[in-house]
Amino acid sequence: MTLNATHVKILLAVIALCGAGMLAAFSVDESLLVRDQLGGLSTVLAVGLAVGGVMVPLLGLLGSMADPRRLGSVIFMVVPMLTLAVFLDDLFDVFPVRILCVAGQVLAFIGAIAILSSASAAKKQPQP
Repeated sequence: MTLNATHVKILLAVIALCGAGMLAAFSVDESLLVRDQLGGLSTVLAVGLAVGGVMVPLLGLLGSMADPRRLGSVIFMVVPMLTLAVFLDDLFDVFPVRILCVAGQVLAFIGAIAILSSASAAKKQPQP
């Protein structure tokens, strides 16, 4: 089975849903962000990273940016994977945030590996 743009777009949509779920959990339960260890800047950083976990995959859904044959499209998997990694901290060890974080990271990692292998296979094949 070959990886095409539809597969990548579906994967990006699911990663964006995981990020949106984390953002919704932060907006519903403000006690996730208002902890003794977090200050005002850390709260802004956490919300910014959650928004980044939503917006970057959504940007990848636009146009032909989700082409698995292009090596540059792996950035739409790597950035959410790194932004979701911040939420593995013990401060955010609550039910919906931890599950959504791990699910989004695993999907982004699998997508990054799949795109890298697809892009390297496309480079090896001669162009007609």
